Parts: sequence; C-alpha cells; structure tokens
Amino acid sequence: GVTGVQTCALPILASKGMHFSKEGSAAGCLGTRIGRRSGGSAHLTQAGLANRIIKALYLESGEIRSVPAPSAGYLPIGKDGGSAEEAFSCASAAGQLSYLQGHSRPGIAMAASQAARLVHQPRRSHELALICIGQCLKGAAGKGLILKPSMSEELLLGAYAGAALA
Repeated sequence: GVTGVQTCALPILASKGMHFSKEGSAAGCLGTRIGRRSGGSAHLTQAGLANRIIKALYLESGEIRSVPAPSAGYLPIGKDGGSAEEAFSCASAAGQLSYLQGHSRPGIAMAASQAARLVHQPRRSHELALICIGQCLKGAAGKGLILKPSMSEELLLGAYAGAALA
C-alpha cells in the first residue's frame, strides 16, 4: 500500500497501470521523520542519524559551520594530504553520510561522495572533509528535504546545495 501519498497523484499513476491503496498518514519510515506542513507539503528529516554522524566524528563539543565552506573541487585520490590521524572510521562515517544524503539531505551528495572515494585507504584530506561535513550537519541537524505536492501532471524537482568541501 501507499502511506502518506497525496490523493491528487493517485489518478495519474493509476492511469499508467499502477494500483494503490491508501493506508493513512505516515510519521516516519526507516529512521526518516515525515513532518506535515501547511499546504500539504512534507518535511523529511533524519536528525537522529545526523546526530549519530556528529558523535561518530567526535564533534559533539566542536565547531559548528552555519554556512558551508566554499568548494575547492575534487579531493586528491593519491597519497596527497598526509596519513589519516583521527580515531573515527572514515568508512563508517562516509556510509552514514551516504544514507543521509540519499534519503533527506541531497545537498550534501557531492561533498559526501568526494569524502567517500577512498575510504579503504583514507588520507588526512578525506578526514578533514568528513569533519567539515559533520560541522555543517551540526549547525543544521534538523534540516531536511521538503516535498511539495503539485496538482499538475509534471514532476518538478528543486534542490539546494547544503554542504561543500573546504
């Protein structure tokens, strides 16, 4: 069945051969909180996961970045930037960021994928990128994705970048 789908979309999808049943309103799914807003929009947030990432990066009492750092382009793939120094697991933090960006924070996708490129052999630059993303999350842990239903048959998607690499 369908949970929380706006009924205006059902006839359009049904005309394309899809079958639905309405089960009512959803408050969340797989760690993603679904908040309702005026006008029928939904706000998808994962504050719990964002806070776990902050904790995994040992940033609970650290700096907060309210405005993302400007992007300096791609992180180096080679042995640039020195050896990893931090006690956290780059692979674990990158995996959590990947889940977060895929479900409620698409604005961190580029930064998260850059930091995850070489988690099997991270360099200092990758750790610093993860820390930068964590600091941005710390300043906006409760932020998320806003979905606004449309009465038109067109599917419109708007996205805003929320984090960049230092």
